[in-house]
Amino acid sequence: MITGGVRNMMFTEFYRQYADEDGEENAEDVTVDTTTEPARMFYHERRLKILCEAFDNLEYRERAIIAEHLGFCENCWSTRYVEVINGKKVKCKFKKTAFIDLAGEHGVVPSSADRIYRGAIDKLRKAPEDDRWL
Repeated sequence: MITGGVRNMMFTEFYRQYADEDGEENAEDVTVDTTTEPARMFYHERRLKILCEAFDNLEYRERAIIAEHLGFCENCWSTRYVEVINGKKVKCKFKKTAFIDLAGEHGVVPSSADRIYRGAIDKLRKAPEDDRWL
């Protein structure tokens, strides 16, 4: 146990030195891990839940336009899908769609597709503001 502890000691410095654009030297504490902070995790999960609920409450056309324009699945929010090519399963990324193509798919003019997208994004942006915990 002592040999293992000695081997693992001091692999990284406690403070990493770096210089910024002005040439001033600073130190960054590399021993702090803020990814597992309970408060940060709570608010992250809360924001995620609120945004998912707000996305589900959008109209069908708004959800479809947002998902297709940003390139993700509107049901599971994944950015990849599995396709069988030559008998092999291959993960492919959803392609982002331009407003002119979205307009043709949804039977509107490109400016209307853009307006629908921006209106839906505004609704999603306002959703966390209404929550009293955030």
